[in-house]
Amino acid sequence: MVALTDRIFTFVNAIARNVKKEQPDKLLGHYCYTFFKQPPTKIKKLEDNVVLFFAQACHWFRDPVMKKQYRGYIDKWYKLCSKMVSREYYGLCYWHDMPNIHTRLIEEDIDYLKTHNFIGVNSEASMNFATNGVNYFFVAKKLWNPDLTRAEVLKDYYESGFGPAAANIAEYYDIFERRLEALGAKAAGSGSANVDNLDMQFDEKTLAAAKLALDQAYAKTTDSTIRKRLDFIKMGYDYTETTARLINTLKKLNAMGMSFSRLGLAKLKRQRTREEFFETLEHGMKLHKKRWEIIDSQGKLPVVHLAARIYAEKTNRWGEQLQSRYDLTLAARSGKALELPLQWRFSLDKSNSGEKAGWWKSDFKDSDWKLIKTNRAWEKQGYSDYDGIAWYRVDFELTEKQIKTESALLKLGAVDESCWIWLNGEKIGEFIYDEKKDQSSWRKPLFFDVTGKLKVGKNVIALRVRDLAGLGGLWKPAFLMFKSIGKNLIENGDFSESAKGWRINAPQNDSYEFVKSNNEKTGTSLKITVRKPLKKPLSINTNVIAVPEKRYTFSYRFKTIDLKPHPSIKGAAWARIIFRDNRGKSVTDTSGYIWARGNLPSNSEKWGERQMFFKTPAGTSKLHITIFFHSPGVYWFDDAQMRSIGD
Repeated sequence: MVALTDRIFTFVNAIARNVKKEQPDKLLGHYCYTFFKQPPTKIKKLEDNVVLFFAQACHWFRDPVMKKQYRGYIDKWYKLCSKMVSREYYGLCYWHDMPNIHTRLIEEDIDYLKTHNFIGVNSEASMNFATNGVNYFFVAKKLWNPDLTRAEVLKDYYESGFGPAAANIAEYYDIFERRLEALGAKAAGSGSANVDNLDMQFDEKTLAAAKLALDQAYAKTTDSTIRKRLDFIKMGYDYTETTARLINTLKKLNAMGMSFSRLGLAKLKRQRTREEFFETLEHGMKLHKKRWEIIDSQGKLPVVHLAARIYAEKTNRWGEQLQSRYDLTLAARSGKALELPLQWRFSLDKSNSGEKAGWWKSDFKDSDWKLIKTNRAWEKQGYSDYDGIAWYRVDFELTEKQIKTESALLKLGAVDESCWIWLNGEKIGEFIYDEKKDQSSWRKPLFFDVTGKLKVGKNVIALRVRDLAGLGGLWKPAFLMFKSIGKNLIENGDFSESAKGWRINAPQNDSYEFVKSNNEKTGTSLKITVRKPLKKPLSINTNVIAVPEKRYTFSYRFKTIDLKPHPSIKGAAWARIIFRDNRGKSVTDTSGYIWARGNLPSNSEKWGERQMFFKTPAGTSKLHITIFFHSPGVYWFDDAQMRSIGD
């Protein structure tokens, strides 16, 4: 990043001078962070009422290169600023509440800071006292009295807390600290990628040694209070041991074709069979379940930080991915799913000419394209730093039984960021990444209805992907899912009973009527006439009983006549789904509503169809569905369907 330190702190100095004039007893705090961490080249001195919050984490200094760099920064800032605060990360989330013990580095760092104009520490921390409580206790004591030594503070901690078991608990925590010290830069843990190192940092040998020390501590005392403290620490150990084993298992699954983000691939000596993959998958599910049993059993005890673990699970989706792949594997065994090849043909499209050149056609010759795996971003497979457009192609064989299924869905595990997809030369859908709508959509599965579009024998998928930043591509495997779809859950979705089950909100000048139609699926349609653009559009809505944490598809058919563009609403939402509980209240805030956007064609002689897929959140009892009609013109609306499609 380009350093902007001079620009930012010239501004800070100007503000500080104004503050000093108006409120001379006040101090002005400002962070020294990321692209304004390097010392300035033109500023000679910061105003004496400026407090500089310098961002660092002393456990990073297991890496000698990083330590030299940051100490160099501070040595220069020390000459410019009379008051500094260390903006620390003693409870950094990148360690997933595992024991990041670094009391020696803390002592060395505070002793250094007190000689460089530092007046305090402001730190992120976590409610993970079973695994990192030693750090927090030592920091609190050392900051209160910087002249205290590590040996003095920890002697008090261990002897006061654990009596005859003091030496064993001291050894327990020191085993983790010495292990991380020995790893050096590999245990600096300065970024989110550190999760990929956790199984190595807490290897079997280290965990076995720590367990032995803990067992010896139990043998030293029968005091009920001390043994409760040992139980507290043991919960932290069990969590650490289970998490390390889980991460190692997930990395093995990555090497077998899964895609747990931020985790690399384990080194396998040979390719695993499908049965071995399934056994590893089951083992991962058991470890994940055990991990959460440990977390949940802590109750109100601050063993690990519950809110942080819930957030990480929501973000990483380890459990969801394990369960989803398990279900798909079982479905594949019974013929209800087909795992598409892990490797697809791949080509960059730097000039954005692939669509015009027909790269989507089923008979396009792609034999000279390179192969790429679909469980890793393209940057991790030899296309580093490429942002732009690229194409994937794959062919696969299907039987007559498979194509005659009642419903067929194509599941793309995850696409970063936007994509357009063709099946056998027919465009079947697209997904445009919208950060405002859902900034996490790049990590979520995409579903496309391919019912009636598959054929016996060879089928071809072409996928155009556009990535504008960060990692990119199809980075989670793809599947075909063959299902018997459930009944239509929408009452009177074909309008054979006029408005029964529907509520229609029409402005006074607009109109609607139920008319006979040439829709081959139904005999009656809802005809809507919007006479002029309004801020509040005409809408229709209905409610549907639903099950929590279940996948559904919603669709309707339409025709349009002479639609005019709306003067202020672009890319209008055509459908919205709100998830409600059994009391009728939404189980999410507005950001959790499902919106489907995109303009309808101005004129459509044939019936068109809009379709969306979604999963209901926990607590859902019913779905409130609203269809909007914004632009002036005539709409024919029919065949509204909501069906359960399983996972």
